[in-house]
Amino acid sequence: MRSALEDLWLPDASNETRLVVALVSGSHFVQHTYLMLLPPLFLALQSEFDASLAALGLAAGVVNGVVVVLQLPLGHVSDAHSREWVLGTSHLFGVLGTVLVAVAPNYWWLLGASVVLGVGVAGHHPAHFPMLADAARSDERGRAFSLHGFAGILGFAAPFALTSLVLGAGLSWRYVVGTVAVVGALYGAVCLLVVRTRVSRDVRVPTREPTGGGPLGPRIAAALRSLVTSTGILALTLLSLLSSMASFGIQTYVPVLLTHAYGFAPTDATTLTTAMVVVMAFVVLVGGVLVDRVPATNVLFAGFVALAVLSAALATGSLPLPLVVAVVVPLAATLSIARPARAKLGDTLSERDELGKNFGVITIGISVGA
Repeated sequence: MRSALEDLWLPDASNETRLVVALVSGSHFVQHTYLMLLPPLFLALQSEFDASLAALGLAAGVVNGVVVVLQLPLGHVSDAHSREWVLGTSHLFGVLGTVLVAVAPNYWWLLGASVVLGVGVAGHHPAHFPMLADAARSDERGRAFSLHGFAGILGFAAPFALTSLVLGAGLSWRYVVGTVAVVGALYGAVCLLVVRTRVSRDVRVPTREPTGGGPLGPRIAAALRSLVTSTGILALTLLSLLSSMASFGIQTYVPVLLTHAYGFAPTDATTLTTAMVVVMAFVVLVGGVLVDRVPATNVLFAGFVALAVLSAALATGSLPLPLVVAVVVPLAATLSIARPARAKLGDTLSERDELGKNFGVITIGISVGA
């Protein structure tokens, strides 16, 4: 019998399935690097542009705001016209926005560059999830979604690691952004070339004509009306919002809780939180194997129950120190293990010609929660 680890790499999948999972996961890494590009640079940007942390927070918020606004339009384009086009547009604007950040002469230029960067990030979920769903069989999608999620978590961490490396070497913050731009441009070019030449048309382009016709505006309005009646997708969006709030809240405030409630030194609290995030990245892979073997709702329920129990115990501020470590490390993993389940439920609850739109709506929940 094959082990779960062997199953993770989709040994029975077609070559095209593995290729699409690899390409889309790499794209997820790059897009999340764009999304988290600014926060590690706040102190350097504050000094460079004489801007407050609140002003720099606004610039990062603009990126997320543009992502939220464009989810439904890009989801519609993905469903009605071409996932490949949405993917290509995301890579193009992601690189352009990063280059604009790298050469920014002042804060207002940075704010405009954030808008372009947001356009670059916005299309990745509306393009990625439909491509994964069409490339993988239903009994492979949990693992496909988990590999995609794993790459995304690494993408969140990459700008922080790169910033520490580059600034620690005495170089300017512009080298950090320039490096991201070069890597993003190279990967985007290779990814799009391989998608165009090696991936079948029915994965790149929708094979079903969406219902309705006419101008884009009325069609998006019709999609919104359809969404209001889709209680499953609305519930999953709300769940995504809550889980995103919990995930980002845990990563943001656990170091503070460890320092003030348990007496940890700030460096120890940060180290423990970093270990928690590393565990979170690998546990998402376990979640993918699970949801291909057991119902996704069971995995989702178990993850949220574990989150409630562990976070409530930690919040008492009265755990013995050895037990604190035993609780903190798996805490974020309680949500991480449920991420592939959330994606598989989104796939299950969606009509095939509404995948881009529905995953765009779920992404709105994630972004607002964060």
